[in-house]
Amino acid sequence: YAACEWVMRCVNVRAGKVSDLLNQCDLLDPRGKVVPNGGEWREALDESYQLYDVDVWKAWSRSVMLWGEAFVEKVYRYPNTARRDIRLPGTLRVLNTLAVNPQIYAGRIHWYQYNDGQRTLQLPADDVIMTKLFNPFDDLRGMSLFVAALESINTDQYIVAYTKSLFKNNTQFGATFTFKEGYQPSPTDWERIKKQIEEARGPNNAFRNAFIPAPVDVTQPELPNVDPYDVLQEWQKRRICATAGVPVALVDFGDARFQLGDEQRKGFYE
Repeated sequence: YAACEWVMRCVNVRAGKVSDLLNQCDLLDPRGKVVPNGGEWREALDESYQLYDVDVWKAWSRSVMLWGEAFVEKVYRYPNTARRDIRLPGTLRVLNTLAVNPQIYAGRIHWYQYNDGQRTLQLPADDVIMTKLFNPFDDLRGMSLFVAALESINTDQYIVAYTKSLFKNNTQFGATFTFKEGYQPSPTDWERIKKQIEEARGPNNAFRNAFIPAPVDVTQPELPNVDPYDVLQEWQKRRICATAGVPVALVDFGDARFQLGDEQRKGFYE
C-alpha cells in the first residue's frame, strides 16, 4: 500500500488529524478532574518524541491504517539500576509492525518477538499495547482498511510500473515471432537468432529494420488503448478515499471545489 501515492496521501491526512485531535485532549483523573499539563501522560508523549523522534499518535494511526494493527511498547525507567524489579512508567515507543511477531499459543498472545535492529527482543504481552482492526479471517490479528480498495491500488501500481518500464526501455510490446510449421531450428540457428535480437535492442535501434535468420510468421497483436501516462479514474480515487474515510478534495487538489472545500474539511474534522 505504501507504494500507492493515493493511499499514502490518505494515510498522512487522516493520521495528521487524528494526532492533532488526540494531542489536544485533556487527561482526567479518577475523580473526573482535568490533570494540569497532562501529568505523566503528557511527559511520556514528549519524551517519546525526544528519544525516538516520532509522534506517538501519528505513528500509531499510520500503522493501524496501513497494516490494520499497531503495537506500542510501554517503556519503563528504573530508578535503581541495581534492582530491575523496581520500575516506573517512562515513555511509549511505537514498534515497527513488520518487525513484530506475536507468539500465539492456545488462542491467545503470550509474548511478542521484536527484531530491533541487530537484536531480537522478547517483549511480555503486558508490556505491549496492541490495537487491531476487525479481521474476519483471524480473531487475533488485524486487517488493513485498504484491502477493500486493493483493485484500485493495484491499478495505480500497474500504471507506475508500465510508465517506468516505458522510460527505461524506450519500447513496448508490438509483435510476436513464431517459427513456420515444420521448421526445427538447429542450435546454430538459435545462436544466430539470439545474437540478432540482442543487437536490435536499445533505444538507438528504435524503428530500424531487424533481420530474423529463420522462416517465421510475424503477428502484430491488437493492444488495448492504454495511455501510459493515464491516472486513476475518478471512481478508483473515490474507492481509495472512501476506504480511508477522507474526502477526495483533501487528497486530490485538482478535484477540490472552492465553494465546497471549507465544508468538506469541517465535515472531516467533525
